[in-house]
Amino acid sequence: MNRPPHQDAIDALYKELCEGDKPKNGNGGHKHAGVAAFRNDAEILAKCRSAKNSAKFADLYETGDTHAYHGGNASNADFALIEMFRFYTQDAYQIDRLMRGSALSRPKWNENRVGKTWLRDSIDNALTGDFDTYSWPDGASLNTGGGEPDGTNFDSFTSPPIGVGVVNESFSLPFRTAKQISEETPQDTEWLVFPYFAKGTITEVAGAIKKSGKTTFLTCLARKVLDGAQFMNGRTSKTGVVFLTEQGPRSFRKALQTAGLEDREDFHVLYWHDVIGMAWAEVVAAASGYARKVGAELLIVDVISRWVGLEGDSENSAGSATEAMRPLKEAASSGLTVAYARHDRKGGGDVGESGRGSSQFGGDVDQMLHLKRPEGNMRNTIRVLEALGRFSDETPESVSIEFDPESGEYRCLGESGAVAEQDAMRTICESLPVTHIAAWETKEVVEEAGKKEIKRSVCIAALNKLTEAETICRIGEGKKGSPYRYYKPLPEDEEFLGAEKDSFTTPTPREQTKNKNPKPTCEHGATIGNRCIFCEKEQDIERF
Repeated sequence: MNRPPHQDAIDALYKELCEGDKPKNGNGGHKHAGVAAFRNDAEILAKCRSAKNSAKFADLYETGDTHAYHGGNASNADFALIEMFRFYTQDAYQIDRLMRGSALSRPKWNENRVGKTWLRDSIDNALTGDFDTYSWPDGASLNTGGGEPDGTNFDSFTSPPIGVGVVNESFSLPFRTAKQISEETPQDTEWLVFPYFAKGTITEVAGAIKKSGKTTFLTCLARKVLDGAQFMNGRTSKTGVVFLTEQGPRSFRKALQTAGLEDREDFHVLYWHDVIGMAWAEVVAAASGYARKVGAELLIVDVISRWVGLEGDSENSAGSATEAMRPLKEAASSGLTVAYARHDRKGGGDVGESGRGSSQFGGDVDQMLHLKRPEGNMRNTIRVLEALGRFSDETPESVSIEFDPESGEYRCLGESGAVAEQDAMRTICESLPVTHIAAWETKEVVEEAGKKEIKRSVCIAALNKLTEAETICRIGEGKKGSPYRYYKPLPEDEEFLGAEKDSFTTPTPREQTKNKNPKPTCEHGATIGNRCIFCEKEQDIERF
């Protein structure tokens, strides 16, 4: 095979980049900023606690003692702990997360340093230059020599050269077998809020701006989680909540009042305006660390576009969406349950397609929820909640829910189709004439229902159900020359219910018909079974 014409230059460059800086004593390393972590937080902490300098680590991480080794200098203590973590992981995000879980945590870490926090700037500085790193067993790293602090010798970790056409087969990835996954993961889904928010996952809640009620939904959900109480008949797991809001204090104060959260000390709020200028990844890392510190397992972001800072075309970029989701995926992988609100695009759409911006947002979540107003002339407090995701065997595809402003609670009304039919029945009972002489034909009922955006199919189904329950009267034979016609007698005239005569015949009184219909005690006079279709209260049925 002929040697490529530029191969000599490529070889020389590779030798200069990859071999020219080899340490003379074998204990140095390469720059590691941005190298992804191959071990989770628990594994990193376990290594630190079993190292020869574990006593120093415990003083810094567990108790926040800055005097034993650093004379009370908090910054020096911070750098010392960063270096301990740096030995086992060179992932800046992971080091930030680990640091924020330590007893050294302090407000100074969140000070702005040109788009970064003070802590992240310190971590980035620590990841420059040459330093010793640990080689994880089972081939999870490249062995190039190195040493552990305090004298224990380990091979250092270095990333393989990129873009030089060399594949190093000694580099391996942390694969797991299906059996290992089965043994490590619970068989049944662990729910924070059944059946919509699974533990350790990301859930998107999308809806129209200022119309769908995303913030109300999320804050009311949060209150139930704080109490460990049922949310829309679903069980919850009691825990604290960290809530990132784009709203200002005055408008969010109203949201807290609506949800009944005004006096809660386990509901922790971060305002967007308080962290303007901080990088999104830094905000999530800090919020995740704070959540662990206060014992909160639910992190809510409202709304994601504001917090990430996506503007213009960047919101439609798959790359920008991926970068926006990465910190949230890391938070979820650490055990937090993450929920975020997302605005609908102008045209709206079905669940999974309605959200504004790139579809990559949906690709990175485990569950997608969509809140929208129902079709037809239904109460303003009712919403349709649609779901799409990885738990379709447990999560209903579409239900209607209603918010009660007085109690600050949501209740599930049932499947959306059933609620639409219920609304159609109310409309029909309100609209029908009260005498058989003025009874409407089917097409007239459908036309009247259509004025309130009720579909024909729903209207026909409601007519049949009301007729079968003898809530309304149907006369005629349902054929040419004698079409079906409908009317709804007033409650005091219900002795005529069940009469099936044409409009020129006086209906037979109730006691002379074969139908013995219930007489409701409710003033609405419209029941299905023993429940009023207007007030939905159970009725004391009198039969005569």
